[in-house]
Amino acid sequence: MKYRFGLLFMCCTILLSACSTKEASTQTNNSVTKQPIMGQVSKLEGIWQSNGYGFIIEIGKQKNRYFDHTPNFCLEEDIGNETIADFYDFYNLSEDGNTLQLWGSVDPYPYTFQKRNAVPNICNSPFPNTPINNLNAFVSYFSQHYAFFELYGVDWQQETKDAQAKVNPDTSDAELFEIMQNMLRNIKDGHVAIKAKIDGQRQRFEAGAPKIAEAINNMAKRENISIGETAATFHEGYWFGDVMETLLKGEGTFTANRRIQYGLVAVDIGYIALMNIGSFVDQKQSEGFDTNQKALDAAMEAALVQFKENNVKAVIIDLSINYGGYDYLARSIAGRFTDTVVTAYSKHAFDAPEAKPFTNVIEPSKGVKFLGPVYVLTSNITLSAGETTILSLRSLPNVTHIGEATRGALSDKLVKTLPNGWDITLSNEVYKDHQGMVWEGTGIQPHEEIQVFDLNDPMQGHVKAIHDLVDFIHTRP
Repeated sequence: MKYRFGLLFMCCTILLSACSTKEASTQTNNSVTKQPIMGQVSKLEGIWQSNGYGFIIEIGKQKNRYFDHTPNFCLEEDIGNETIADFYDFYNLSEDGNTLQLWGSVDPYPYTFQKRNAVPNICNSPFPNTPINNLNAFVSYFSQHYAFFELYGVDWQQETKDAQAKVNPDTSDAELFEIMQNMLRNIKDGHVAIKAKIDGQRQRFEAGAPKIAEAINNMAKRENISIGETAATFHEGYWFGDVMETLLKGEGTFTANRRIQYGLVAVDIGYIALMNIGSFVDQKQSEGFDTNQKALDAAMEAALVQFKENNVKAVIIDLSINYGGYDYLARSIAGRFTDTVVTAYSKHAFDAPEAKPFTNVIEPSKGVKFLGPVYVLTSNITLSAGETTILSLRSLPNVTHIGEATRGALSDKLVKTLPNGWDITLSNEVYKDHQGMVWEGTGIQPHEEIQVFDLNDPMQGHVKAIHDLVDFIHTRP
């Protein structure tokens, strides 16, 4: 799904898929005056180029246009009759009228645009849908926006040279897809993907799979069962077998569109498992971002009330399988475990000249809070906003991070379109934790390491990890 001009916020819930789920400023939350865009679009007429992200938007009385732009490529997207108010909710316009900041309704992070006199000339010359143009667009997007070539040891110029030697006017879509896929083979980034339709069939390549994917593939081969069926069995065994039946003994609460379970894993230890940081309301029932927040608030409130009534000494937050979602919900979860405002993490756009980090903070919840010891469990299947949740929680002094390193895919997905209609996603943002550490690629290393999933037998390990954690908590004073 595309949202807010080519940014993908919401992460997929498909097992082992890293679909997730943002220009930068030195200012922190709520320090800039925001005006509602609705009814004020005429004040913003003109041509605007984003700092980073590669967006150019033309806001006019009769027509609105949107372009994906790099210095050597430009593609106009069809946005129909939509206006800037369909993509953003708030704005701030500088006194000289040359700088525009835009926000969504739920996140304080601003996207900054500078005014231009005209659309770049390259945007007035269409790029035909040819194999060479599609490859050049693909190369150009990654060259301009991708933040982590050095991290993964990828020589993009050489990859480009090798790929260009293989593409000609007769290259088929299937061959082109394979060439692009091979260019990304050494980028183990869970937010890099190609989505295509070839000969009527949908194709998807994801660059970074979790470590357990190979174990599931091997298991499928041993038992002569499809990978999809084996992955589904693993997923259901975790969520319904491990969590619902074994850990919570069938007495827990299943809520928030089946994305959250909570209850007691010992008489004195509360337990909350989150499969996503979003999708808490069925899309057919959802009327906006606030429905996700309301569903999360209701679940967290009820869970913490139960824990308070049972006088628990500690809470376990289980994110060992979490496919991400929304950063604002991640911070909201952390707000349940602090009574003071805390700096959580910062982010900035790698591709924005002179971008400075934007600081996100944790605001204490107005509802029930738990201020005792909190233990957060993660694995290599914890990614995207699941990792933002970890960054948020780790900024609190009462939180201990347990388990395995996370996936290391924190940047939001930047979505770009090729002339043939294929979508690509890539990472262009740099997240830093409250101590200035960057965990992209490596994954967020826990304070205490324990095995969560057994790579030799992926159906085993998780329950033992929770039981070991419960025993560990009981040894603490």
